[in-house]
Amino acid sequence: MDLAVLIDEADKYAKENSVEGIIGRVTRFESVKIGETHYVSIDISFEDYLKTQVRRGEYLAIRSIIPKVTIVGIVDTITRSDMLASLKIRETTNNRDPSTIMTPTTIQLSPIAEIDDKEKVRPAVSPIDPQSPVFRPKAELLEKALGIPMRGVVIGNIYSGGEEIDAEVRLDEDTLRHHSLLIGTTGAGKTTTLKEIVNDENIEKQNVIFDRQGDFVRFSISKLDDTTIIMPVTKLMEGKEIQDYVIKFIDRYSNCKDVEYTDNSVVLDCGNKIRLVPYSINFGDIMNKFHKLTPYMSLRASMAWESLIRITKNKIIKGISEYFSLPNKDSYIIFITEILPRISIENLYSGYIEFESKKLPTNKSKKTQLISTNGDKIIISTKDAFFDSEKELKLPSQTTDAIERTLKAYGEYGIFNVEGSYQKLSEKILQSRNLIIDLSWVLDYTASIEALSTITYKILSDFFDLKDKKYKEGKNDILSLLIMDEAHEYFPQGGEEVSKEIIEEFLNKLMRLGRVRNIGVIMATHVPDDLNPLILQLSNTKIIMRNELEIIRKMYADEFADLLINAQPGVGLIRSIKFSNVVFRSKMI
Repeated sequence: MDLAVLIDEADKYAKENSVEGIIGRVTRFESVKIGETHYVSIDISFEDYLKTQVRRGEYLAIRSIIPKVTIVGIVDTITRSDMLASLKIRETTNNRDPSTIMTPTTIQLSPIAEIDDKEKVRPAVSPIDPQSPVFRPKAELLEKALGIPMRGVVIGNIYSGGEEIDAEVRLDEDTLRHHSLLIGTTGAGKTTTLKEIVNDENIEKQNVIFDRQGDFVRFSISKLDDTTIIMPVTKLMEGKEIQDYVIKFIDRYSNCKDVEYTDNSVVLDCGNKIRLVPYSINFGDIMNKFHKLTPYMSLRASMAWESLIRITKNKIIKGISEYFSLPNKDSYIIFITEILPRISIENLYSGYIEFESKKLPTNKSKKTQLISTNGDKIIISTKDAFFDSEKELKLPSQTTDAIERTLKAYGEYGIFNVEGSYQKLSEKILQSRNLIIDLSWVLDYTASIEALSTITYKILSDFFDLKDKKYKEGKNDILSLLIMDEAHEYFPQGGEEVSKEIIEEFLNKLMRLGRVRNIGVIMATHVPDDLNPLILQLSNTKIIMRNELEIIRKMYADEFADLLINAQPGVGLIRSIKFSNVVFRSKMI
């Protein structure tokens, strides 16, 4: 074995795969150890130090001489010494002498990973030979060594030694399907990073964004094509027809004019065309599962809800049958076609339904507790049916109070059966390439996290059902990314006022079952402690941006604490199923 030849080969490899040639060599003056906590010492001549200006936190590579592997690591410490320090001489006059600082620089490199000549990547386990050349790796080599996928959504560039370099950080489809969590303080760059993901076109995907402040609406108007904006509206907006909500939207976001009204949306010209859907939930459609669409109903109330609604429906159907002398089958059809579409959250607990029907004869002389007539109108007392059902179930007063308190609050929010709004979301709408749910209207008019959560859960349920349908039909479907900032407001920890069971049931469906249905969830929050713990468990990619030391420690990122505590906007640490502990900066910053 000719060692001189092996050193020449290592040097040649380093030069061919470096940005600017060899900058130093593994030290000859101490043993080189590879272990769990060891660093590799590297010597850099003064001439190379002047040229390279190596920095702490920078990614460097070592080409080991005998094992023929390339080790990538991060510079942990940099040591500079005056010549007098090396000779252990103390100068008392403090004279300047430039010649004595012409000394070598020593750095300590923390190994991260290695790649062999067959491009097999593994943890840094191979011996590192003294005199092995050290270099700044080209982007392609660094990406391979760190395990970054060749193709995927680009979230930014690797941040090496305090600056961006050409190497990119990408998340491929498999990684995105395993869900992601961004953690960072206000201004750390979470929203900018999410926009980076949305704007990326390196893979075919659908973006479904729950937008609390209208940031992504503005972003989509200027940047995105094929965009649909769902505009949840409330009765507090006092609209009477679609046009009223369109005008409010145009007033807020400007530069838009209405073009065309269709059966399920309004097409607007905002420089590029977008579809707008002023939307409210039809309460009759979700009445049976209302308790599953709000985490803010107490556990006992939630447990009683399905039985309560079932008995209420049966009482109304039986009342129709007896009043009009109809068989139960016909009465059920009347309930589904005439009554259910007219049930609102308000008339369920405090009112009645009044309608005309050519199918039913009116009997002005007949009256029951639930049904009566007024001229040609039929009146159904939904309130009596509901309260009688509570009595039949013998619910404790605390439970009935909780139910009625919830219904009253939602009645005040006015998010159900809003006049002039669309109350169905078509498959075409739900399959839009960029689907933005503009929740800013709900927050502006109701200031209610409960209302926001219920609208979000309903749209997510509709979306999941569509993806589930395609999955069961065996149809290939593109990756859909569900993006939610301030995720703790949708999926809080749980407690006395919040049903942890409802939240976790929903999360299990969305994240565990969503993966095989080509759904990837990306959530962002400031404080992970406020989130339901299931999210931390099911999110296999963690992106940690500027935050307090306590939170950084809870995310087991202590070794990067000095970087993350004072990180510039857009700088973060990413850990995923494909690679770990890569520092990046978002491109859009």
